[in-house]
Amino acid sequence: MNRRLIFIVVGVGLLVLLVAWIALAAFGGKKQQAAPKDTGPTVLRYWRVFDDTDKYQQQIDDYQAAHPNVQIEYRKLTFQEYERALIDALADGRGPDIFAVHNTWLPRYFDRISPVPEDTYKTVDYERDFYPPARETVKDGRIYGLPLSMDTIGMYVNDNIESDAAVEQTPATWEQLIGKDGNPNVLRQINRRQGDTFTRSAVALGDNNVSRGQDILALIMLQNRTKMTNDEHTQATFNLTQDVEGQQKPLGRIGLEFYTSFADPRTPNYSWNSRSGNSVRAFAQNKVGYFFGYAYHALEIDRLNPDLQYQIEKVPQIQGTSPVNYASFWAETVSKDSQHAEEAWKFIRYLTDTDSMYAYTEATRSVPARKDVSASGGLDALQEQLETARSWYKGDPEKADRIFARMVESVLRGERPQNAIDRGANDLTDVLRKLKEQES
Repeated sequence: MNRRLIFIVVGVGLLVLLVAWIALAAFGGKKQQAAPKDTGPTVLRYWRVFDDTDKYQQQIDDYQAAHPNVQIEYRKLTFQEYERALIDALADGRGPDIFAVHNTWLPRYFDRISPVPEDTYKTVDYERDFYPPARETVKDGRIYGLPLSMDTIGMYVNDNIESDAAVEQTPATWEQLIGKDGNPNVLRQINRRQGDTFTRSAVALGDNNVSRGQDILALIMLQNRTKMTNDEHTQATFNLTQDVEGQQKPLGRIGLEFYTSFADPRTPNYSWNSRSGNSVRAFAQNKVGYFFGYAYHALEIDRLNPDLQYQIEKVPQIQGTSPVNYASFWAETVSKDSQHAEEAWKFIRYLTDTDSMYAYTEATRSVPARKDVSASGGLDALQEQLETARSWYKGDPEKADRIFARMVESVLRGERPQNAIDRGANDLTDVLRKLKEQES
């Protein structure tokens, strides 16, 4: 066979192979397009704390009925395990689509959250619909979380103790409580003591046996207009003096001294001590006239003593100043790694609309975050306080709470309040700066 013939045979063979390869590719492509894979419904994984599934089941069922292509998988975790499990899951790429974040955690979570699409809910509408503390979920004009409920610290009033002690008017200011500026001394009217034991206390305040005592101390500092941190959140400043009408005053230290005075036998405000036990239990046992707590404390009090006669009033303010209250809430957020962020936000918008929020807050006996939903179950005073409520940036809330608890303990052991608060501010500054370094 000559060389020319060999080239012709080889060329024809290559051409046949090429045509066969093209046909096979085209046939395979058409076959793939003809049988698309069925991916099923969109599954939204939802993580939260405290609330069992029954608190959401009706809303979930209704939403799934209206959106048959969506399936909600709800998981409740304990508070003790929640954040660690959440952080680990998000880091491993197996986190939930929707998760709740406490307002004091938000600055640490903004870079983990996909914000609400701008064309679905504008910030101006959000701030009109929700109470002022909700602005903590807004960053750079974008909304990063929607709250179902909001809480404030209120004053639980034991009706029988007030009546027995002949208290004519429930104190609306701290001055009315302690008998300052010509007011009757309600503490003296209510307190009953045998040696070192209070058989009846006017207030549960002053030490670390007080439930959420760190929040109450922060509230008192904020009512004193204490600047808790610098604007960059790199330094705790609650120990520093501040200018008040031309005078330098240690506002944070004044708040610390006032709080601890209720558990200090050297002061006229002495009404509570370590023998008094847990504040919630003492109030439920008719041993305390005034207890300071959130809405969720009512559930525990009612469980401990269903027959207790009490009401929830607004927390005392400093006489002659504008009201300052303390806010605490959880916001529903969407993971930035979610493959279904748009659908997840649609579900959260549904959960936080007027009707759904009413159903949720009724089921959980909590305070609605929307202005067009009224609180029930005796929580109206807590809702009214939301207009003037705020919180502060703690950096790491657990570490900040421990630092505040150490300040209280040190003062009650006899340490100078300024030394205790200086050390506390230095400790928190270390926490804030380490967090900033991790972010950069």
